[in-house]
Amino acid sequence: MGIGRKRRRGGGELGRVAEIVMVLATAGKARGGWAPTAAESALVAEARGLLAAAVMGEVELRPRELFPREAVRALVEDLGLTRARDPAVFGCRPLKASIADRIRLTKHKPHLATEGNKSGPCKLQSLWEEHDSGSRLAMVNPYFLGSDIPQSISKPCVEEDEVYGSNDERTVLVSTICGPCEVLHADKFREETKRRRQLDSSGRRLHPIFFCRWNYDESTSSLYKDYNVDN
Repeated sequence: MGIGRKRRRGGGELGRVAEIVMVLATAGKARGGWAPTAAESALVAEARGLLAAAVMGEVELRPRELFPREAVRALVEDLGLTRARDPAVFGCRPLKASIADRIRLTKHKPHLATEGNKSGPCKLQSLWEEHDSGSRLAMVNPYFLGSDIPQSISKPCVEEDEVYGSNDERTVLVSTICGPCEVLHADKFREETKRRRQLDSSGRRLHPIFFCRWNYDESTSSLYKDYNVDN
């Protein structure tokens, strides 16, 4: 009995390898050309080890025997990639997002968006396309820059690359979203900044990083401590 038939019944290692392969295949597009993250490198190493163990002793094994069509279809359904999760809006239809877009939305990771002559991080919430104009739009929760907060509001000394979280919702053009970034705790930001200085980054495009200590509530013009920063 071929390994493909065995794995259809048993799942296990190859199911995990298939999941890693699909995520890594779309991660490059979702990153917009930035350097792979440490998490992606760890997934590559894990997949290689699992695959080597699974095919040990097999001869002339074909890829379709490793990952039969029905197994891939089941995996796609398990990952929630068979249909858009974006809510329908009156006068609009959900955007036919790519797998990369859907994974990116599911994670709600920060991305860099431009507005006028400045850019800052935001969290993607949903995508859709307007019927009449065909415009591709996104709903985001923006992070505020120090310069966005009125001077009349008392705030700690703003440091470079510091941003303020918010629950505000804004609609932006998808084309203004230029790539991934990270918003970290202050301690993690310092560690990552130090690590990057020690890297030979020639020819590598590292995604931007920011740190967040406070949230800003625009409706009440108040700051409060942020306990929900990623990473």
